[in-house]
Amino acid sequence: MDAYLEKIHGPRLLTGLDMIWCGLRYGASPSNYYHFGFAGLSGRERATFTTYRVSEALMKKYNSRQAADQIFLDKFAFARKFRDFYGRACARSETLSPAEWESITARSSRVIYKPVRGGQGRGILVYDLRERDARAVYGEIRGLAPGIVESWIRQHPDMDRLYPDAVDPIRVQTIFRDGTCHCLMATVTVGHGGRIANASAKAIFALVDVGTGKICSDGCDYDGNIYPAHPETGAPFRGYQLPCWAETVAMLEKAAALVPQVGYVGWDVAVTEDGPVLIEGNDDPGYTAYQLPALTGSRRGTYPLLRPFLK
Repeated sequence: MDAYLEKIHGPRLLTGLDMIWCGLRYGASPSNYYHFGFAGLSGRERATFTTYRVSEALMKKYNSRQAADQIFLDKFAFARKFRDFYGRACARSETLSPAEWESITARSSRVIYKPVRGGQGRGILVYDLRERDARAVYGEIRGLAPGIVESWIRQHPDMDRLYPDAVDPIRVQTIFRDGTCHCLMATVTVGHGGRIANASAKAIFALVDVGTGKICSDGCDYDGNIYPAHPETGAPFRGYQLPCWAETVAMLEKAAALVPQVGYVGWDVAVTEDGPVLIEGNDDPGYTAYQLPALTGSRRGTYPLLRPFLK
């Protein structure tokens, strides 16, 4: 709480009391209060935001903890369950065999290691076999903590135009209810000076219109910087058409039906020349980026969209 109070201009005591009130009344965390600009909003406006409490209620209603732990939190189990949508070779790092290594490295000069559990880009390692001896990398990966090792995804040229040095994921939030997959909102995250595109690791993200697959905002980062165009590639964000959007939605409709007991998911999708593939699924799908006033240009949040799904 103190860290966010230091970032907000205004009387510290009154702001702190208001922050506590918003936690009680709207279920807003200190992070919500800061990122959504609650200090300058009316009660009616605050009530339109999806907060920590709302997100927790949705996860409790739609997501089986056991199924999420077994399938979504274990990256290798996820890869096996959704193999029809995975589109790349992978193996457990701790039992990686020479044959599996050959299959993975045959597809790309880059390979990626991810800890079997974890998120926000932590612990991910990218190896370029043009720069390292393949046998040395194989031995190094075998000695890492349990994880998954995969072929690098070669993304679609239209995604490369946004940023070519990382795989730029599209996050689509869905709710699966009564046999129907509802695609609710989406963002795209693009790399910024590195090989990993993760919004929590200084990457840039933007809103996507779920009906069209077009980027519908400027880019932004969690430091509050706004980017009408990518600072390295010069690609404009607003109005940029993401490739294979209809195919992406169709894939997610099929994927969501595979594990209906985890119905509230943030799917991370990569788009290749051959179409979309799943990177991972998140049973805690996130809600902050979709409501940042700097991106939406609005003083209203997404709760009206999600409220019917709590009934």
